[in-house]
Amino acid sequence: MKLNININIKTQQMRLLCFGLIALSLGQNLTAQTEQKSTKDFGFEAYGWVSGQYFYDTRQTGYSREGLLSYYGLPKSLDENGKDINARPTSNFNLSTSRIGMKIYSPDVFGAKIVGQIEGDFTGQSDANIHLFRLRQANITLDWGNTKLLIGHAWSALFLPEMVPSMQDLHTGGPFHPFSRTNQVRLDQKLCSDLKLVATAGFQRDYSSYGVNSARSPFNQINSNIPEFNLQLHYKKDNLFAGLGGEYKAVRPRTDYTLGTKKYAQDNLVHSFAATAFANYKNDFLDIKLQGLWGQNMNDYMMLGGFVESIFDSINNEFTYTPTQIASCWIDIAYPKGVFRPALFLGYQKNLGYNSYFAVENFYGVGKDIDNIFRIAPRLEIYPNKALSFIAGVEYTAAAYGLWEANTAKVVNSEYVGNFRLSLAFCYKFNTGRI
Repeated sequence: MKLNININIKTQQMRLLCFGLIALSLGQNLTAQTEQKSTKDFGFEAYGWVSGQYFYDTRQTGYSREGLLSYYGLPKSLDENGKDINARPTSNFNLSTSRIGMKIYSPDVFGAKIVGQIEGDFTGQSDANIHLFRLRQANITLDWGNTKLLIGHAWSALFLPEMVPSMQDLHTGGPFHPFSRTNQVRLDQKLCSDLKLVATAGFQRDYSSYGVNSARSPFNQINSNIPEFNLQLHYKKDNLFAGLGGEYKAVRPRTDYTLGTKKYAQDNLVHSFAATAFANYKNDFLDIKLQGLWGQNMNDYMMLGGFVESIFDSINNEFTYTPTQIASCWIDIAYPKGVFRPALFLGYQKNLGYNSYFAVENFYGVGKDIDNIFRIAPRLEIYPNKALSFIAGVEYTAAAYGLWEANTAKVVNSEYVGNFRLSLAFCYKFNTGRI
């Protein structure tokens, strides 16, 4: 076993070394690459950044990636003497969000400009393999001007790259701002100069839904045999970008169930919907982004939510499900130019429970005992030049923990538990923007 692990690590390191050497060698001649693109020849362009973040939390938090993805403090857990076990500070310094990517250009295909993209960072697939290379983007885009087709691994439509706050934190405003990438087909169709229709169909991968084993797995959605569907309308003119959209997804929590010595196939699905509206206004002095979202079973976006399950129906030999609902909103206000750029992020998320017509037996998902969460997060971004930035931030996040009542679908007797996070970050970019 030890030999196999060593071989796998060495193989991963060799792949990373080869990818890095290729990207660096390609990045040394960007002028020639630009000339190649203009003459419709093959070309490459390397991009990425080196980034690191130090952070200090005043209490234990629910986190992953060694604290880089940290959303809110853990609830109180009292020992025999009444001392809160989770009221312990923690800190870390991590550079695994550094990333590297390539864009690949070629002659036109079917009358469309074609661009390929492959990108990765070092946050791994889980905490167990952080600092190993992880795929973030792998896709091709065919652009006919008014019509654009993307195929591959990319940001989910609800993530909205145009709406990402400029903060350096890996969560980019989560859990208030939806965060996910999927394997997808995306169609962007211009309806006129200012309006665009966006439609996607995709399957989950790294950011996946919870199942009945209380663990995330893309197969909870894949086994439904139904893609996630998104439909959005985007408006863009002058300094304003705005839009609205919706999503449908289906999850199959169980493929079978064993009762005693008998096994029964399970076909029922969790059907869920989401709707969002968003806007970004930007000029030389102000950059305002805001988004509102209502959704069901939203834990695949690193948000609250899940689904509830009935007791086993021994007559029809099946379980029944219904999703929980949340409402989330956030706003990011930033000064977008100059060396010193102050900014403020505010977020709020509410657990709306569920509408159930059956006796609830179990809950699967995130935050069943949380009534709401809010965050206040001022920051100062310092840009000595376009490539280098330093960011100092203070983030206060409070979660209202209480008792979950299955019969009323509500969290009662809630009490806020807050966490302060102090962070210092740097980022040195080449040929890339924030995301």
